[in-house]
Amino acid sequence: MVARDPRAGAQLSGCSGRRKDENTARLRELLTLIGVEVCGLRVKDLAEGMRMNPGSASRALARASQREREDRTFHEQRLALEERLAKLDASDPRSRR
Repeated sequence: MVARDPRAGAQLSGCSGRRKDENTARLRELLTLIGVEVCGLRVKDLAEGMRMNPGSASRALARASQREREDRTFHEQRLALEERLAKLDASDPRSRR
């Protein structure tokens, strides 16, 4: 699983908590969108893992869905992040069961 991979953890640890800068907000939105739509996670569980309030995670998901429809760059960033996460998951021996 990607969340257990130390390479992912070091990079993704900055997205948890209460930081509100634009890059962190965009990363949270992307991760929330991918977590729910691609991985099938519940918003509540995802929020807990990201140390976010479930209401904040739900709003991040709504913003991400709208942004993806309206912003081509955001959509391309989503696809690139999905690809990177898939590569991390594929390189994890535990995912080959």
